[in-house]
Amino acid sequence: MYADDMVLFSGSIEGLQSFLNELSNYCDAYRSYPTKTGDQFTYLGIMLSLYNKFTKAGKQLSEQGKKVLFGLQKYKKYVTLSVYLIIFS
Repeated sequence: MYADDMVLFSGSIEGLQSFLNELSNYCDAYRSYPTKTGDQFTYLGIMLSLYNKFTKAGKQLSEQGKKVLFGLQKYKKYVTLSVYLIIFS
């Protein structure tokens, strides 16, 4: 099992603790490495936060979009507006 194979979500602290306890028991049973915790993580390229706020993810996606847009500027004489609209739709 790899760290990016699992994401635990719960609507309550107690539910999350229950999930963590089950995971800990599983790891102990198979003598796996200890789990790590944190306030944020990247999953499938999207920054997720412990507090379920997607502000950082939005900023990250915005920055990536700007990089793509500026990267395309050097090809603007070859790319029409309709192509831009398809890329960013």
